[in-house]
Amino acid sequence: MTKTYLPGLLIGLSLTGIAGAQTPGAQETIQGVGYVEPVGQVLRLNFKHPGIIGETLVTIGQEVKKGALLARQVNSEDQAMLAAEQTAVDLARAELKQLLAGVNPARIHAQESIRSAKKATSDYAKFQEQRMNKLVEKNIVSIANKDLAVSEALRSEADVKATEAELGSGLNL
Repeated sequence: MTKTYLPGLLIGLSLTGIAGAQTPGAQETIQGVGYVEPVGQVLRLNFKHPGIIGETLVTIGQEVKKGALLARQVNSEDQAMLAAEQTAVDLARAELKQLLAGVNPARIHAQESIRSAKKATSDYAKFQEQRMNKLVEKNIVSIANKDLAVSEALRSEADVKATEAELGSGLNL
């Protein structure tokens, strides 16, 4: 069944389509509740979400069928949120793909080599610390030099532990 509607919505919410209602280049809009007026009765226009009408798809006197689309809302915020959520989904998929692919054996070998080099540096720093302790006891070097050797040994040991943690976790490989 086809009914003829007089879209009062077009007149109440947007004056842009009415001759003489606007000056060239200007656009007037009125915000409010809209109604579609069929011949013989008044029906309330409902949307799933509150918002602003961005486009009307019917004209005065046009016949429309039940369920026909009469107007579209502006949904730029929803589109931006959807794009952000899609980006988050894409990132999660990429991280899952990388996780399922496993760690590259060459990167593991490289990290083990780095650990070995740092371990050698740490061992040397410990040796220097022990030597400085003996030289301080004999008053050959200052306490400041000994403290510097102790600090270097501690820093080197911490560096080795950090490298081993990276190698063990596989997160930074």
